[in-house]
Amino acid sequence: MDNVKKYNKLIFVTIFAVGFALIESAVVVYLRELYFPEGFGFPLKFFKPSLYIVEILREIATIIVLAAVAHLSGINFYNRFAYFLISFGVWDIFYYVWLKIFLNWPESFLTWDVLFLIPITWIGPVLAPILCSILMIKIGVLIIELQSRNYRVKLKIYEWLLLFTGSLIIFITFTYDYASLIIKNNLLTRLSEIRYNPELQEIFLSFAPTRFSWEYFILGYILLVLATISFGFNSLKEK
Repeated sequence: MDNVKKYNKLIFVTIFAVGFALIESAVVVYLRELYFPEGFGFPLKFFKPSLYIVEILREIATIIVLAAVAHLSGINFYNRFAYFLISFGVWDIFYYVWLKIFLNWPESFLTWDVLFLIPITWIGPVLAPILCSILMIKIGVLIIELQSRNYRVKLKIYEWLLLFTGSLIIFITFTYDYASLIIKNNLLTRLSEIRYNPELQEIFLSFAPTRFSWEYFILGYILLVLATISFGFNSLKEK
């Protein structure tokens, strides 16, 4: 891969991700003006089910757009995967940068936020997704750099296993609170009632997170780092 072309792609993918992050943060600015004029925080406020569905569709569209840009930028599976990781990581970091500029939020890296809604609500301190994004960018850049130098880029089975296990652990740390809320209150089969059942609404609207499982998050993060290091060293051995 020509170095100039490689760096041009990285620059334009980064610029796109920064601009797309501004668009996403602008939507959140509007939502907070409507639902949290006094400032965002937990317990959350009740969204109309129709708006909740729109928000989920927006998140799906976001992933599709990032994946489409990665597909157009890459030349093979790993290359496209790398550009997706980079665009997602830059987008996520600058999403918070723009919110800080527009709303002076978050107050700190330990401020709680709603991170995602699919397939269940993800929550956690802002620092956690930022750390994940930094690692995603590093992995993406590593793949692109190795391929540009004609090294063989292919993850071994145990590296995929490390990535999957680490990602699963982090996913659980983000979704544990709301999953526990649903299970403890036997709500799994009653979620469709939430739009008209004040009792169920109160269960969700009275919830406020108190502790993030940093020990499990760090464990998952270490597994991802180990997978990245192993992948890098193994790739350097093969041309």
